[in-house]
This record gives sequence, C-alpha cells and structure tokens, in this order.
Amino acid sequence: DIVRVKNRLKSVFRSRGVSTPGKEVYSRLKWGKYLEQLPESHELQADLLLCELEHLTEIQKNAKKELLKEARE
Repeated sequence: DIVRVKNRLKSVFRSRGVSTPGKEVYSRLKWGKYLEQLPESHELQADLLLCELEHLTEIQKNAKKELLKEARE
C-alpha cells in the first residue's frame, strides 16, 4: 500500500509539471514546498495522499514492532 500511495503521489506532481526528485517529497518538513507548486484543484488530492502515506508508515512501524516483539518471545 505504501508503494502504491507513493506512486500516486509522484504522479500527481508529475502531471502538473512539478519535479520531485528522490524521496524529499515524502518528508513532512518539505510538503509545503511541493504543495504550493500545485494548483488548488490538485493540492487537496496531494495533501490527502501525503496524510495517507503518513498513516500507512505509522501502521507499518507498529506492525514491525509487534512482529519483532513476538519473535523474541
């Protein structure tokens, strides 16, 4: 799911001609820099995808933590 969201996010920026090299676009600290380059009609979509990515990443971290915890038992 994380890869799918990242691909969709990059495609939103790419469709509007916004260059997003590397992984910088996924950093919460850099979101504003990229979102301000989008027209309002695409800004909401990108913002929702960024929030979804943030939540999925948190879920992945928690799942990994739980799996490691179980493996040690």
